[in-house]
Amino acid sequence: MQVDGWLIAVALLATGTGACVGGVTNALAVRLLFWPRRFVGIRPWAGWQGVIPRRSADIAKRCLEASLHHTRGLEQVIRDMDTDVLARHVISVLDDRVEEWVDDVMDAQQAVLWENLPQSVRRRVYDWVRQQLVKRAREIVEDVTIHADDLIDFQEVLLKEFGEHPERMAELFQLAGDNTFRQLVRYGVWLGALFGSLQFALWYWLPSEWIWIVGAALNGWVTNWLALTLVFRPVYPKQILGHTVQGYFMKRQPVIAGIWARYVAEKILTFDKVAHYMVHGRYGERTQALITRHVKPILDEAGVIRWTLQLAVGTNGFVQLKEAVKIKALEVSEEPFRDTHFQQASARRMAERLNQLLASLSPERFQYILIPAFESERLLLIASGALLGALMGGLQAWII
Repeated sequence: MQVDGWLIAVALLATGTGACVGGVTNALAVRLLFWPRRFVGIRPWAGWQGVIPRRSADIAKRCLEASLHHTRGLEQVIRDMDTDVLARHVISVLDDRVEEWVDDVMDAQQAVLWENLPQSVRRRVYDWVRQQLVKRAREIVEDVTIHADDLIDFQEVLLKEFGEHPERMAELFQLAGDNTFRQLVRYGVWLGALFGSLQFALWYWLPSEWIWIVGAALNGWVTNWLALTLVFRPVYPKQILGHTVQGYFMKRQPVIAGIWARYVAEKILTFDKVAHYMVHGRYGERTQALITRHVKPILDEAGVIRWTLQLAVGTNGFVQLKEAVKIKALEVSEEPFRDTHFQQASARRMAERLNQLLASLSPERFQYILIPAFESERLLLIASGALLGALMGGLQAWII
């Protein structure tokens, strides 16, 4: 009876240790994917940064390459915007600061003249600028919505934002896979327990401490490999032993698409950032030329005000004043899109469009948006599970 009791204790210990190995190694693999968000250690000799934040820009690039023709559909969000509503918003934001900006330009170019002009003349200039603002703002908004494809590269925005803020890629994957990662840890526990039972059976017939060490290492290796595989495989639903089986992420594609869409729309592709990249990004010169084309005639068509200014400041001074007006127009072009209410409304439209694009992907293509984060350091994650398993197996052998 003492021997039987001892064997039962060993069997329970083996099963429990196996469950711990399976669960802990899977939990470690998940942990290594996300943490730490920033590099910890001494470069370049030792240290670690979570796989996803460390390779954030590369993951974003590969994700975009996998869905290249779909990301180009994001310009539709701008094309679909109601130009009247957008123009009214731009005008309402800019109108409140017209006098401030006119004063800035005149103080910088002709401070003495501007200071000595009668208030009635200055008021006339303010009113003229406001009238022009209404006209030019509508024209610019219409041109931007029509030529959105030529003014913004959404891939550039996504790559730069994820490259400069690697923690956001980790947050995105965590939000999308929170339930999946917890399930992987649970499956690791059950699979590890089964593996531990098999170890006990093998040890019973071939008693050796190496059974525990090698077996636990294999346990860590197999459970990590299986967990990382089951995230995406099988891609399409399959019937196995009467059960429908599909990769965890693939099965949750509609949910993940919604989570990704909301996060990217609210944190990455916000309209103030879109406006910034329009003016200063890859195609910024085109946007600046478009704005300049509409702003340039403001002084040329100013009638009496134009002649008055030319007489007062001379030809060179008038040219400098026109250049200052253009520069100020470019400076304030992003201002309307920083409004909180406007950003919230535009984020909803962007999220809806992104959700449509991601949800419409086939499972085969959808996997390539997610898989780069897991494939880049797959062997290292699996090996870490094997190493941890071997250490726990050594402890188990010492106890027994």
